[in-house]
Amino acid sequence: MIKYSQPEFYRFSQSSVQLSEFAFKNKKYTKKVLVYDIFSGSGVVGIEYVLRLKSMIEKVSFVELQFDFKNNLQENIENFIPEIKSEIFIQNFFHLKEINADIILMNPPFYLNKTVREPLDYRRKLANICIGFNFYELEKRLFNISKSNVEIFMLNVSGLNVSFFNLKKTEKLSSKESLYHLSKL
Repeated sequence: MIKYSQPEFYRFSQSSVQLSEFAFKNKKYTKKVLVYDIFSGSGVVGIEYVLRLKSMIEKVSFVELQFDFKNNLQENIENFIPEIKSEIFIQNFFHLKEINADIILMNPPFYLNKTVREPLDYRRKLANICIGFNFYELEKRLFNISKSNVEIFMLNVSGLNVSFFNLKKTEKLSSKESLYHLSKL
């Protein structure tokens, strides 16, 4: 496994790598794609995806709320995918006006606020707990700001289960499928 640069308050889990594998295996590629990694943290999901698909990536965009991840994210891009056109947005996902992407990868904070013991470090809390939004609002926002024919690959942890979702937006319909399900170790 690649040794990624990460802030001292956070460690990614194997599910980040599994999400990128899931997206790679469940998408057919016929042209170069624009990729967004939303809630990117130190960029593990997006970088792992790009490493599997380098020749088919036009550009990858990383969106992360916390400035504390920026240096780690930049270092990981420079170390592992320097030849790929990329950009970093340190901002709230909900403030994006539009997303011009073919593929959206997303590993959002998955614990609901007030349902788990909160970490003492507020930065860790932001990385792990949904504060100010829920999954319905997240999906609705994604479909409102993304173009048609986008595929969204998303990780959701609920209790002891890890689920990977593929959401598709076309001009005529939106659909959501739970395509892969794991029991949490």
